[in-house]
Formats: sequence, structure tokens, C-alpha cells
Amino acid sequence: MLPRRYGGIGSDYSKPIAIDAGNCTNIYQSVDFARQYGLEVKKVLQNIVVSRVFTIYQLADLVIHELPKIIQELLPRNKLIVVYDLLRLFVFDPHIDKADARQLIKEIARSFTKLSKDRLVVVSFSHCNHEYEKSLLPILIRV
Repeated sequence: MLPRRYGGIGSDYSKPIAIDAGNCTNIYQSVDFARQYGLEVKKVLQNIVVSRVFTIYQLADLVIHELPKIIQELLPRNKLIVVYDLLRLFVFDPHIDKADARQLIKEIARSFTKLSKDRLVVVSFSHCNHEYEKSLLPILIRV
């Protein structure tokens, strides 16, 4: 997160948690931004933890079980969670059981609801053109 003087949101959200559900993060881009804004690259990288998930089940476990533990143990003052491309794994896995996927989306949405009681949770859906993806969005909104 950039300091306010560089157009960022500042220290109110100084230890955000970002989950790249679509596996598209380029850490080298973070290094480029740090250099561009004159930040200490080593310090920026020390605040980045990468954990990759490759299935909807791993994603659900991360959000439902691991994320609350991480917040409680490591980042109790965390005020911002950003989830990128939440539905990508659900849409692009050809072997996915759609009933399972819908149930996991409900559980993930419930977890976000609990987490959002005392922090900001921002979720993006970058594709949302796929019919199956469109059918999952209302599940997230209802919970």
C-alpha cells in the first residue's frame, strides 16, 4: 500500500491482506512500483507473503479457516482485505462439481461477512461474463 503522499490510502490500512484468487499476481510489479516511488524495496518485500492456491477447495480453506487465524495471530489490527478475481478458479476448472462450487461460494461469502464486521473486505470479479459466473454472483450477494 502506498503512503498518502503518493496517492495511496496511507497507514490506516498499513497491513492489508491481499488474496489473489485468480493466481495472476506479479510480485516483480510490486518491486517496480516500490522503485518508482522511491520506497525501500527490501522493506516492501518483507511485507508481502505469497500463498498460492490452485483449486476451489484450497481457496475455500484459505478464506474460511486460515485467514481468520492469520488475522488473529499475526495481524490483529488489520483493517483491509482485498480479494482479486474470486470466481476465476470456479469458472475455469472444467472438472468442477457445480453443486460443490455453489456450496463453497456460500461458505466463502459467510466468512467474508464475519470478517467485514470490523474491517473492509473488497472483492473483485474481473471476468463475470461467463454464465456460470453470473449464477454465482447472486449467491455472494445474498449471504
